[in-house]
Parts: sequence; C-alpha cells; structure tokens
Amino acid sequence: MVNLAAMVWRRLLRKRWVLALVFGLSLVYFLSSTFKQATFARGRICW
Repeated sequence: MVNLAAMVWRRLLRKRWVLALVFGLSLVYFLSSTFKQATFARGRICW
C-alpha cells in the first residue's frame, strides 16, 4: 500500500503542472475561506 502511494506520488511529481494546479486551487480555496471568516468575524464583533 505504501509502495503504491509512493509510486503515485512520484508520477505526480513528474507532472509538475498537476502539482502546480492542485497547489494553486488549494491556495485559492484557503484564501477565500479565510477571507470569508475574517469578514464574518468583523461583521459580528464590529472591529
């Protein structure tokens, strides 16, 4: 099972664009979620 995961990981690392795409999407999702939480908190507490 670990060998399979390592093999898949190496294949993903070879395809740099897949890695970049996944990283970019997760970064955008993280930033949007934190921004929503920040605006929500600011609206509630009124800083």
